Amino acid sequence: MTENGETAPRFVVDHMLGSLARWLRMLGYDAIYDQSLTDAEILEIGKREGRIVLTRDRALAEKGGFLIDDTSLDGQLRVVSDGFRLAFRPDEIRCSLCNGKLLRIDPEEAAMSIPERSLRSCTEFWRCTNCEKIYWNGTHWQSIRDRFLRLHLTEE
Repeated sequence: MTENGETAPRFVVDHMLGSLARWLRMLGYDAIYDQSLTDAEILEIGKREGRIVLTRDRALAEKGGFLIDDTSLDGQLRVVSDGFRLAFRPDEIRCSLCNGKLLRIDPEEAAMSIPERSLRSCTEFWRCTNCEKIYWNGTHWQSIRDRFLRLHLTEE
């Protein structure tokens, strides 16, 4: 749900937009991405699950997808965020690899999986409920947030 009670858009992304899918997940949006899916399967998932089909393929867009012409990641993020009124949802961040939900964990739980330096310098840790990948708010996280700021996707 969004702050005004609406359901947040969910996406299924074609094979040409893998980076966009990962960044949508980091923004806090459910984005299915699987390179093995055919166009027909992508359209079926979109229809069956009420997902927006994001594509760079004009033929797929004509069958029911949202066409993204821009080849740059920033441009793609702008097009999608403008088209669907997206903004950073920090409590909804998803696993950038598998789209699973992230669960906040204690530093003790993260300690076995991350570098000691990161354990000492970071304050927040998450584990993917699907693939078990551990995330933390290190320097990479700051560059992600900087991109969100630059694209006006967050007010922080």
